[in-house]
Amino acid sequence: MSTKVPSQITEIVDELVTRFNNHFPNTLEGIYLHGSIALNAYIPNSSDIDLIVTLNRPLTESDTRYLEDIHREIAKKYRKPVLDGCYLLKSDLQLQAETGSRPYFNLGKVSWKPFIFDPISGWILREKGICITGPGIESFNLPADPKLLVDYVMANMNSYWAKRIKRNEHLVRYAFLFPNKLIDWEIQWTVLGISRQYYTLREKDIVSKAEAGRYSLDQMPQEWHPLIQEAIRIRERSKDHVANYSKKKRVQVLIRFMKYTLERSNQEWNSEIN
Repeated sequence: MSTKVPSQITEIVDELVTRFNNHFPNTLEGIYLHGSIALNAYIPNSSDIDLIVTLNRPLTESDTRYLEDIHREIAKKYRKPVLDGCYLLKSDLQLQAETGSRPYFNLGKVSWKPFIFDPISGWILREKGICITGPGIESFNLPADPKLLVDYVMANMNSYWAKRIKRNEHLVRYAFLFPNKLIDWEIQWTVLGISRQYYTLREKDIVSKAEAGRYSLDQMPQEWHPLIQEAIRIRERSKDHVANYSKKKRVQVLIRFMKYTLERSNQEWNSEIN
């Protein structure tokens, strides 16, 4: 197993393998880590264990009770970190192809919903994923086309992130009503999330949110540095984090940064494709 994987993660994943094999013998094919662990950004007592579990046969909704038993017992034994992932067939790992409903697990609960393997997940798995057991990740033959990745990211910026700007513009007048923790969360999620999109646009790769924030410090004008530094401190739970101005002002600055980053990203993207 890779040295990137903390021993606590190994212990919990081993527990999952044992319990799953007891309930569903000769069914497990492979287990693959992605997310923060693969990106070397795992934060103890905060990050989840992001997993893809591949099987040699589809599970059915009648299997749900046994899956719930497995994940409930693991969640009871290990309160943190949380297992977060899904059970798939190897054939499900085709970019942008919709599957039927697949079982997802999080916080000890199991739910069924369609699985869509997006280019970001595919890139992380292909380039940085960690095989715990089963066939190597190269056997999935995942495409390595940076254009697919960038086009997906820009579509996401012009839909999800554009809508989030409007949402925050609507909510800014009520900012004084929100607890500081909620404002903190929005700042770190948004600043580092949109910075990660910008990193992918320019570098054709994916990094952790905190690393993307540090990249933005090198790329963005000085006026945005206090906000970016604040987001990194919140993300990394730094004791140095202190909000220096009102909740309303913090959200207003956040909105301006989002607009600036979105506009700059579109300008660079259009310049690249024309």
